[in-house]
Amino acid sequence: MNSTLNTPPVADALQLSFIFIGNPSRGDDAVGPLLFLEMEEWLQHAKMSERGIQLLNTFQLEPELCCDIKETERLIIIDASIIPANTAWMETLSGEMCSSPLWTHAMPPTALLALYKKIYHRAAPKTCLLHIPGESFELGDTLSASVKAHQERCRVFLTALCQATSQTSLDRLVNAMPAAPD
Repeated sequence: MNSTLNTPPVADALQLSFIFIGNPSRGDDAVGPLLFLEMEEWLQHAKMSERGIQLLNTFQLEPELCCDIKETERLIIIDASIIPANTAWMETLSGEMCSSPLWTHAMPPTALLALYKKIYHRAAPKTCLLHIPGESFELGDTLSASVKAHQERCRVFLTALCQATSQTSLDRLVNAMPAAPD
């Protein structure tokens, strides 16, 4: 299932895309789709329709997403993580060093970026992965208390990214997020 909310770009707007990954039926894996719904509602109420912001909601990364992000300058991927951490954290990605298959579904983010480069013969958008540490991913589980706490902070962070007025201000916000846990 791939749901999209596109806003028409304007000449001076940042081309910013968010890909929210997750399965609403698998406990903490639902945080991506839940954040998608919150951001979709926020964008509609904030009257941000001319900012060049695109929201994509999917169970997993798929090759077809390359078409959706073709005009994107900056890509933020949001996903629950099995890596233990005290807080959500940001990882900067590139498609340069990818050993995963490029022509399959359920691909890692670096494979998506490598495929983008292969298809369009240009560098992939500047991309970061927002890891939201989760505890429970079994079918039928509910969202854990820790992920609920991370969810609010991540929503605030994502809305701040949407309000950024330049690549420099986006970079500052991204760099303010914690990096990989120790």
